[in-house]
Amino acid sequence: MKNFKNLLFLSLFVLALSSCGKSKLQHAQESLAGNWAVTKIYLPTPAEGENQQESGKLGTFQFGKTEVTYSFNSNGKTYKGTSPWQLTMKKVPSGFINVPEYTLQLNNNLQFIATFGDQTSDATVKATQVGLRKKEGSTTAKIPNVQLWLEKQ
Repeated sequence: MKNFKNLLFLSLFVLALSSCGKSKLQHAQESLAGNWAVTKIYLPTPAEGENQQESGKLGTFQFGKTEVTYSFNSNGKTYKGTSPWQLTMKKVPSGFINVPEYTLQLNNNLQFIATFGDQTSDATVKATQVGLRKKEGSTTAKIPNVQLWLEKQ
């Protein structure tokens, strides 16, 4: 009986320690804070005469605690704004397992699917690369259907 109590105590102790760590969402939110450079833009369906892909110094995203300021150029047009931001995570099926999917909400009608680094299980910890793909159903016409690649400054 004493061994059982010791085993139970040890199990509860290990469980308590493992639950003290930050969640993937918390790591992702902390990683976003700061300044990011837009290094690549991809337009899946460019208008006639537009480049499908551009790279270089194309703009910036500056994530504060609750607000983001962004400015980037694509095909001679500048897209900029300031907005509250919120990052959420949900599990989505991917093959035989469920994986985290992060959604970055910038205002009431603009959402991006965010991918961190190499998309491994610890990619959200101190991430230095983020991909943003405009989510289908985002109704803002100000920003085209676009994919952005950001690098931490």
